[in-house]
Amino acid sequence: MPFTRVWNNTTPAGTRAAKEIDDAIREFKVDVFERLSQLFVDLDVDPIELVPKFGPKATDRVIVIGPQSINSFNDEDDVTYRDNYFEGDPAGETARMRITLPVGYTLKLFEASVDKNLGTSVTADLKVVNINSGLVTSLSGPLVRSVGSIGLVTSAPLSHVIQNNEYLMAFFSGTNRYRIYGVRLTYDVPVADPPVGY
Repeated sequence: MPFTRVWNNTTPAGTRAAKEIDDAIREFKVDVFERLSQLFVDLDVDPIELVPKFGPKATDRVIVIGPQSINSFNDEDDVTYRDNYFEGDPAGETARMRITLPVGYTLKLFEASVDKNLGTSVTADLKVVNINSGLVTSLSGPLVRSVGSIGLVTSAPLSHVIQNNEYLMAFFSGTNRYRIYGVRLTYDVPVADPPVGY
């Protein structure tokens, strides 16, 4: 939308009649309001928020979490931690990874980098745990990779808003030394969030 007037630092002119000072003040307020409205969502709301194109990137942010935060459910002495992967034990015990996303963020995609290694397949499953009820619900469903070598298993598109009574866990299972290299999450951030953190 074009501005009502081009910005001019020389107005009002000293020759303008004193009785028109109220008009000059109103014109100045309109000029400033029009320009500020390009930057802020609503000038009548406290606190004011930047419009999305000037605020932090609010969509399709990505975080990658390495395998160092994975724990085995059982038989800890049979698992192996390397610099770049977690190796599950040959008995096929399930491993889990705690994942943190702030309340209000919208989870859009879950991916896991896995290798079936010597086994027949490896499975990843992202779940949400409700701290009030203890209920555990799968968000991604079991994602299975039965092809050898490292590769990604990818969930269907998600639209899960993180609530203040839940946390996320990734569960992994397989046989004969399956490997987990990490996970990648794609998520949206509420526009009101400051451009800090993740």
